[in-house]
Amino acid sequence: MNTLNKTLACALVLLLGACSSATNLTGAKTQKAGEHETYIGGSYSGSLVRNNESSTDSTTVPGFDVAVRYGVTDLDEVGAGLRNAGQYSFDYKRSLMKDAKMALSVGAGLGYLGVTVGTTKTTYMDFSFPVYFDYSLGDDMTLLLSAKYLLARVSGDAVTSASNNNLGFSGGIRFGEDSGFHLEYGLLKSLADGGGTAWQASAGFFF
Repeated sequence: MNTLNKTLACALVLLLGACSSATNLTGAKTQKAGEHETYIGGSYSGSLVRNNESSTDSTTVPGFDVAVRYGVTDLDEVGAGLRNAGQYSFDYKRSLMKDAKMALSVGAGLGYLGVTVGTTKTTYMDFSFPVYFDYSLGDDMTLLLSAKYLLARVSGDAVTSASNNNLGFSGGIRFGEDSGFHLEYGLLKSLADGGGTAWQASAGFFF
């Protein structure tokens, strides 16, 4: 694999991993102590990375999402999920404000993705630090907004180990209170000069 292809492979794996972290599949509200929530849905993810000054490479991937969240206390929640057929995620969320109209929380998460082509393996990990905000629209409809910083790292047999700093934003809506339908769209932008962009659209049921 030549140097250019190694660079592109590295960038694409970073973005493919990052794009499946672009949405949160949750809002700012935390589960009550001892209660849990299950999410099952589908997603469509994409990435765009600059090849050179005149061309870009794009990749799109359909997938599915399964996640479980559990309330440790009324203010603290942990979650685990399988995203896009191979990325595992684990996160913690802390509620800062929660009332009938609005909710605000912060969190920290870890994502892992392993890609094997032939005998060549590439490993992606990300560390994310999101801020969540919910606003009730009434009639069991909730507006979801989130911003995050995400540090992505890739290593493997055919690529040079590299890290990538990203800023992300997502928005969505939830229909229902304890169970219902979740829609969300997220965008991640690399802070590197000439870096790429990753996006994900997710839809699913929570109960």
